[in-house]
Amino acid sequence: MSIQIQNVGGNPLGDSRYEITINNTHIAFFKHNRPAGLAICLEQAANAVHRVKWEQIAEQMEGT
Repeated sequence: MSIQIQNVGGNPLGDSRYEITINNTHIAFFKHNRPAGLAICLEQAANAVHRVKWEQIAEQMEGT
């Protein structure tokens, strides 16, 4: 499995937009302030993936 967090734009000294992909499949976008550091970036990435998971569950529940 390949998990990628890629900077897709923004200010390298401030807020940037990142994309999370798993096995080359888009999962989510999130914003991160680069000077905040890697640990915060990883936490924000995890939160973005978590939000997508719950959104998918909510969509499935609405469809039933």
